[in-house]
Amino acid sequence: MDGVLYIRIIDPVLASYGTEDPIYAVVQLAQTTMRSELGKITLDKTFEERVELNRCILNAINDWPLRTDWGLECLRYEIKDITPPEGVRVVMELQAEAKRKKRAKVLISEGQRQADVNVADGKKMAVILESEAVKKGKVNRGKGEADAILSNAQATAHAITEVSR
Repeated sequence: MDGVLYIRIIDPVLASYGTEDPIYAVVQLAQTTMRSELGKITLDKTFEERVELNRCILNAINDWPLRTDWGLECLRYEIKDITPPEGVRVVMELQAEAKRKKRAKVLISEGQRQADVNVADGKKMAVILESEAVKKGKVNRGKGEADAILSNAQATAHAITEVSR
């Protein structure tokens, strides 16, 4: 971990006599504060929340009696570089790879689920259309039989009328 600290001397007398080496002292304070703040959050959050982390470190440093004891004021703190140890980096890469694989499996399963739904909808529509075709065929056959019966009845009635004359 590496950071940049911006300080201002507001009281030269305190800066000269308040501590042996005020710059070294405030740098040490910044480092320990940074470690303390980093210990409160996960490594993933460290990368995501740099601005918030910088603000927390700045506030923690300024809460220390820099002004009254050392005559200093911390203006700004910026985390410059976050390089985790090799073991942690390897674990993070494995974790990221596992997350990518998990997302890929989820996407594949969602795609398969949608494909299954589409196939089921297709089969459902085929059954519905088949049943409608059977129904229409029965209706048409019924109409045809009704027309035939009507035609037969009319012919019989006509024949009876002709015979009765």
